[in-house]
Amino acid sequence: MVTSNSNSAWHAKPVDEVLAEDQFARIIKRKLEAFRETLTQSGDEKEVFIFDRRLLTEDPITLQEAGDHFGLSRERIRQLEARLIEKIKVYLKEQLPDYEDYEFMLG
Repeated sequence: MVTSNSNSAWHAKPVDEVLAEDQFARIIKRKLEAFRETLTQSGDEKEVFIFDRRLLTEDPITLQEAGDHFGLSRERIRQLEARLIEKIKVYLKEQLPDYEDYEFMLG
């Protein structure tokens, strides 16, 4: 068993659950890399930028910074980001046969 510290209490997590989560994370990472490639091939510079700099980074830039980069408003960047998130969901539904089983993990 693997333990984790949550709310100052140690909880045991079965090894198979930890391995399943790790495997799921690797699958999602590969699928997102493939999705990014479709964005690159489509030539939509804004979507690639938002994907890289807002969605797939540990330290995302602000809507304002993204807007400044393209000369767009924060609201327009937010709209583009929302549309991109929906595209990602559609892509993952197509790529993962059991997507609905994992949707709670993806947000």
